[in-house]
Amino acid sequence: MTVTPADHRYLQVARTLRKEIVDGVYPVGSQLPTEHELCERFAVSRYTIREALRRLREDNLVASRPRAGTLVVPRPATNSYAQEVMSINDLLAFATGAQFTIESNAMVTIDEELAARTGLAVGSSWLAVRGYRQGEGTGRSTTSTELSPRWAGYCNGTPVRSFR
Repeated sequence: MTVTPADHRYLQVARTLRKEIVDGVYPVGSQLPTEHELCERFAVSRYTIREALRRLREDNLVASRPRAGTLVVPRPATNSYAQEVMSINDLLAFATGAQFTIESNAMVTIDEELAARTGLAVGSSWLAVRGYRQGEGTGRSTTSTELSPRWAGYCNGTPVRSFR
């Protein structure tokens, strides 16, 4: 994951904490440092830390309770490959080297089956992008991506045919 000067600080903080959770610095069941300690470590405001933690909560990596702190929680088991990205820059870095052709995109409400596969909350709304990815000299792989509604404005309801 690359950090560019254009990324918001809360995304940089969330990306760093996510990597530390995945790398086992903060194993499941452990407590993250307090907001104050994170503010000092990253030299950012409390608002920035809270936004970074909100992102981690949305991704089901942590759970927070007032006066109890923020705990790393187990991820729901899944039998599919999931590539998580936190910014457009992360998505573009993932896409390098393989053409992705979008066949459709639409706002969807998460049902039980999709919730079990993705770990998203039943009844929540997400932008579903469906298509296929194909690298040079490789076969075609079908791709389904659920994006936070905050990215829906980038599609404007018109399917983008492909990008590299």
